[in-house]
Amino acid sequence: MSRLEFDFEPLNQVLDGKEITKDDAYEVFSHSKYNSEKIFKVASNLRDMHKGKAVSFSKKAFFNIVNLCRDTCSYCTYKAEIGESKLSMMNLGDVKKLAKSAAKLRCVEALLVTGESPEQKYDEAAKWLSKNGLSSTGEYLAHCSELVLDEGLFPHTNAGNLNKS
Repeated sequence: MSRLEFDFEPLNQVLDGKEITKDDAYEVFSHSKYNSEKIFKVASNLRDMHKGKAVSFSKKAFFNIVNLCRDTCSYCTYKAEIGESKLSMMNLGDVKKLAKSAAKLRCVEALLVTGESPEQKYDEAAKWLSKNGLSSTGEYLAHCSELVLDEGLFPHTNAGNLNKS
């Protein structure tokens, strides 16, 4: 296989494992005649040299625990409102059932997703937590994490800011 070569020496130095100066690095990124395609080729080549071409992934199941959220972010399409058909408030039985199904399908990870502290904005969320004997979404998430662990899945959370309360 032939060595990748560029018409800009700092890129060749990077491919050879040598450091480049701060000025050269700045020029690579800022000068218009060195487009991003060259940088991507260098990055791809370095990845292949040092990491190989194998691609790995962790087979996971998505758990939409509760998609109410105290925040309103303009970019978010996840959040639901009370009464919307996409509203999800999974009970522990549903979490366990999904975890069992995911384990049977050889998933190794459970992605537990919630809105951020919905109980602070929605009475319905606070009542739902209370009905389950809990006081916060974080506490509920901890119970869900233990439940999926019991089924052999690794819990991975996406829940916004969490605290100990």
